[in-house]
Amino acid sequence: MSSLVVQVTPTHPPVVITLDLADLKSLPLAVEKAVNIFGCIDILINNGGISHRGSVVSTNLDVDLRIMQVNYFGQVALTKGKKNN
Repeated sequence: MSSLVVQVTPTHPPVVITLDLADLKSLPLAVEKAVNIFGCIDILINNGGISHRGSVVSTNLDVDLRIMQVNYFGQVALTKGKKNN
């Protein structure tokens, strides 16, 4: 007669931290919340962003600035995870 041994791996409940990549000043708080919950951030997957399907010539510069704010500066600020002065 054999004995079945089941090993249970501990898991963590999912946590949602809502953030806005366009709001650079709020990102350090989001990082702080994650660190307070988990102790550290081992893996960060930056997959947020926005896009625009218009031509460069006909697109208002404000749209270009917003895209860079979210897709580049927001990702960089989140990755740095500290207050950006």
